[in-house]
Amino acid sequence: MRTTGKRPCMSPDELAAALAGFLVLCAATSLPAADSPPPGFSALFNGSDLTSWRGGESFDHRKWLALPEAKRVAMAKEWTTDLRKHWRAENGELVNDGGGLFAVTEKDYGDFELLVEYKTVAKADSAIYLRGCPQVRIWDYTRRRNPLAQHFPP
Repeated sequence: MRTTGKRPCMSPDELAAALAGFLVLCAATSLPAADSPPPGFSALFNGSDLTSWRGGESFDHRKWLALPEAKRVAMAKEWTTDLRKHWRAENGELVNDGGGLFAVTEKDYGDFELLVEYKTVAKADSAIYLRGCPQVRIWDYTRRRNPLAQHFPP
């Protein structure tokens, strides 16, 4: 993540939700821990555990910010309990079992550039939510993975 110093067009919590929604229905995403981010960027995933991630839902982040601190903490705790049931770090990758809530960064960001490596499975439907909306859809609408097909290398 690299900031540009420009004023953010959405709230930091909206960005956190954006990054969170990214993995709801995916089987796995990949940001290899061995790779160092380019100069000026910082890694969102440390490659070994869920440090710096919490659970999240589709929630209007203007309303989130308006909640009393104690209410936000309680909701984040509940959502993170769900996150830990469905998300894990495995072989340097952030992996989802196909269920559960979003993975959301604990830190809020302003303007950013996001570099992502992503693995999917046949018929996957996922997204990276950029501050809650808009989203970058990640679909695989093929019938089944064919390891012999050129467009699906094993």
